[in-house]
Amino acid sequence: MNSEIKTLLPSLINYINSDLFTLSSISSSITLSTQDPSSDDKHSWDAVVSYLPLKFYRIIESYPNMITYEAFNKKYARNPKMCAYERYNTTNMWRPLMILNRCPSITKFDFDFIRYYNPQLFSQVLSVLISRVQES
Repeated sequence: MNSEIKTLLPSLINYINSDLFTLSSISSSITLSTQDPSSDDKHSWDAVVSYLPLKFYRIIESYPNMITYEAFNKKYARNPKMCAYERYNTTNMWRPLMILNRCPSITKFDFDFIRYYNPQLFSQVLSVLISRVQES
């Protein structure tokens, strides 16, 4: 599945439970629906409205050797999904990259230097945090 397919809201329905940052235990979703005024056709889909809590990112960032700094390649300007895909081989990391770099919107995703997560450490720490949330 490529990033264009994952961007479409209906395709996110199957994606919700598989994405590391939208596990049902640490996220919530709402059902959106539309109705064609000229007919009785109703369409609905789930949309994720909250992801991994911000406090988790603070814990993750506090681990030693978790973050590296590099010069920002301008080909990624305003394209965090491509940046995440080429760095981690998945588009799922675009939002954590935005949070890590304190980037409020995609239009501001343009830096001189960028911070990246160490993928092995990030995965280990996140699995611990997720298991804690599921236990409580």
